[in-house]
Amino acid sequence: MEQLQSFAANAREISNRYAETEAAQCIFEERLGAIAKHIDELQSSPLNVVKSADSPEACEPAVELRVKAEAARWMLRVAKHLAGPTRERVFTAVKKSLDEIESIVDSYTRSLASAPPRKARVAHAAAGR
Repeated sequence: MEQLQSFAANAREISNRYAETEAAQCIFEERLGAIAKHIDELQSSPLNVVKSADSPEACEPAVELRVKAEAARWMLRVAKHLAGPTRERVFTAVKKSLDEIESIVDSYTRSLASAPPRKARVAHAAAGR
């Protein structure tokens, strides 16, 4: 009888964990959707191409963010097929990736909000010559 109760308690715990991971999965998918919308907005912004002092080549932050978001989406897809501690570790990695991407998106959004209008920047740059 005691083993049956222990088994039932263990089954409830597993069921609760599964429900928690299912809820987390839904939340992660919603976050990925919101990130995709923000990346689309960033891609159409005037600050889309950035040139760093370290590299002579220009980079596109929106494209790099899209790649990171797709990597997080694939990790989430893989996590759906895992179980136990491995699944939890992948969910932790997805959460960390989403936090990082959202932080970068917020940073770019703030820089866009504080940037002068495009025509004013061009006129200001021409006046500095």
